[in-house]
Amino acid sequence: MIEVPFFIPLVGFAVVLLLIILIFNINKKIEIIFNLLKGKKFTYEVEDNKKEKIKNNSKNYITAPMVGTVYLRPDPSKPPYINIGDHIKQGDTIVIIEAMKTFNEVRSTTTGVVKEILIEDNSPVEFGQNLIIIE
Repeated sequence: MIEVPFFIPLVGFAVVLLLIILIFNINKKIEIIFNLLKGKKFTYEVEDNKKEKIKNNSKNYITAPMVGTVYLRPDPSKPPYINIGDHIKQGDTIVIIEAMKTFNEVRSTTTGVVKEILIEDNSPVEFGQNLIIIE
């Protein structure tokens, strides 16, 4: 039987742990955890594209609650639900989104005046996409 010095397995474990840290880039997270354990506070900087996303999802935008095809009017022969300059109240229907052959009314989440309509009739929309700017 071959005797292995006690520190060899520890070195192997340390190498594996170092590789995991490098692969998953968790060194910053470990630093944050140690600072929290020491009672230090930390701040987290948000990347620019995330700041823009947060800014775009502000109170002045109405966003799509689902993926689908958006319609600005209830029927092709009828007038649109909203026009630029219209005053809308919270709960008013502003568009319809068709998803899986089901038509879903999208209601206003805020009260104000329609400043801009960012989508076109009968166009696809993504979840969270800005539809309308409310002033």
